[in-house]
Amino acid sequence: TGFMLQVMLGALFQLMPVAAGANLPWPARLAAAVQVGCTVGALLLSAGFLFGEARWLGAGGALLGGTLGVFAFAAGWALWRTPARGATVVALRLAIAWLAATVVLGVLMALARGGWLGAAVLGLSPVHVAVGLAGWGSLLVAGTAYLVVPMFQLTPAYPAWFSRRYAWALSAALLLGAALQGRGWWLPVLLLVAGFCLMTLDRQRRRHRAKVDVTFHLWRLALVSAL
Repeated sequence: TGFMLQVMLGALFQLMPVAAGANLPWPARLAAAVQVGCTVGALLLSAGFLFGEARWLGAGGALLGGTLGVFAFAAGWALWRTPARGATVVALRLAIAWLAATVVLGVLMALARGGWLGAAVLGLSPVHVAVGLAGWGSLLVAGTAYLVVPMFQLTPAYPAWFSRRYAWALSAALLLGAALQGRGWWLPVLLLVAGFCLMTLDRQRRRHRAKVDVTFHLWRLALVSAL
């Protein structure tokens, strides 16, 4: 929350206007509010876990939930209004939707750990992890990769049949896993994420640029790690 979340949100402030023509309202003020809210919220939430303080858990969850709720609404509004079309826009829209779901689940579990809700809510933890990593995280990466991998690494474009369907297929798999909750029902999510990693590695293998730089190596290491 303190590190990866702010990196991902910061990337969206830059990526959305350039890649999707989606301008966030009052970007400087929104960015400042999001950074302060995420920083203080992460500290409170971490302190609540560390010291077992229900008040800090509740305060951290509420602050993070409110901050991210505002960002998700602003980003969703901007992406809904943009005239741009294409796989990147679809992936970003669905990523924001899964961010909102991740926030709602996280706030509910923070309240449960603080004693304000029943302990049964904590059983949503696998769903929280899945929608956060595979829904919000991997779809944000995929939407970015559709643009930056071919552009900066001089690879062939992602096949249209893949880029047009991946975000929808992954979202459907997440809904299936969340509804049925069995271990085996999460397998389609894992296979789809692995498919994206393999497709990107194949794009890199076919690159037209002989020289590689540190960015290329970092992408490749990240994809192999995800596999």
